[in-house]
Amino acid sequence: MGQYKLEIVSKKKEFDPISTNLLFEIKEDLGIISIENIGYTEFFEIELNESQETVTKMSNEIFVDPITQTLTINELGIKEFDFFVEVKLLPVMTDNTAIIAVRATEDYLNRKLTESEKISFGKKYYFKGKTSDEQINLMCTGLLSNSQIEQYTVQKK
Repeated sequence: MGQYKLEIVSKKKEFDPISTNLLFEIKEDLGIISIENIGYTEFFEIELNESQETVTKMSNEIFVDPITQTLTINELGIKEFDFFVEVKLLPVMTDNTAIIAVRATEDYLNRKLTESEKISFGKKYYFKGKTSDEQINLMCTGLLSNSQIEQYTVQKK
């Protein structure tokens, strides 16, 4: 069983409305002025009985817009950061994006996924700037995630 983390990255780093708006909210609403830059990506965690070559080809065809996005598999989508936050739905929540991804994967492979094969979806925020753990927690609970339906993890460089 192959385990793959697909990260979808915008080619145009200078125009990322999600990151731009989030940076504004962090500085203005939370008063955290030490954040210099934010990068945003979306990711799929895939457990699939297929080779990486098949997963790469499939992912580029069904998950990525080749004009505006690039794909990384099992590596970070953005290299310059001080820490990142991953936000995913809690396991008990319905992951509609993953449901669509499963259907697209089944169509592409021309078969149903087995019970052991899984796909989940998440969002990743890369931060450049020094902050305290308390400030990171405030950003995560105040802006990035909804604790009623989502979970987050933080990883520092």
